[in-house]
Amino acid sequence: MPNDVETFTFNGLELPLDKFKDYLADRVEIDTDTGCWIWKGYLTTKGYASIYTHVPTPIGTRKKRFLLHRIAYAIAYKKDPLGLCVCHHCDNRSCVNPNHLFLGTVGDNNRDAFKKGRNKPVGVYPKKGMAHPKARYNEDQIRQMRRLHKAGVTVKELQVQFGGSRGGIHAIVTYVNWKHVMDEVGGTGLEPVTIGV
Repeated sequence: MPNDVETFTFNGLELPLDKFKDYLADRVEIDTDTGCWIWKGYLTTKGYASIYTHVPTPIGTRKKRFLLHRIAYAIAYKKDPLGLCVCHHCDNRSCVNPNHLFLGTVGDNNRDAFKKGRNKPVGVYPKKGMAHPKARYNEDQIRQMRRLHKAGVTVKELQVQFGGSRGGIHAIVTYVNWKHVMDEVGGTGLEPVTIGV
């Protein structure tokens, strides 16, 4: 990069400051109610402001996508967020206003999202059976699947009859999932089996 060009560091790269400042300024719309700077360009499938730019490599340059809220943070605070999350106070993923951004770890970002009701921590579904938000079957169907499987019906055939994935049905008939559902005889199907004489 020529010496007369002011740069900023982002992801360990020295990038031209004026180019990115102008690019940001020309493509945002300010929401006067929230103060968000809404990006009017390309958004990722998750709704984050994003651009492609050429970055230097040992043999020339290559095209790379960057999330703009991370670049806005690096420009405003003159700090490379490498290795950290750039989180939104405003919870608007398309916002690139540096005043709405803060640095945090992945854990900080997850706690912030959970606190604001955007997601649940992994594995936290205290509800079982039909009360679970992702339940596909009822308890009678679970018992029927297990009964049919014990009678020799294959997991593939159960999939055709009940829908769902083979892996999910296999987890049901092997008591990995829906453990709380008892068989009609009162057991879980996990009782020891006596073989032999």
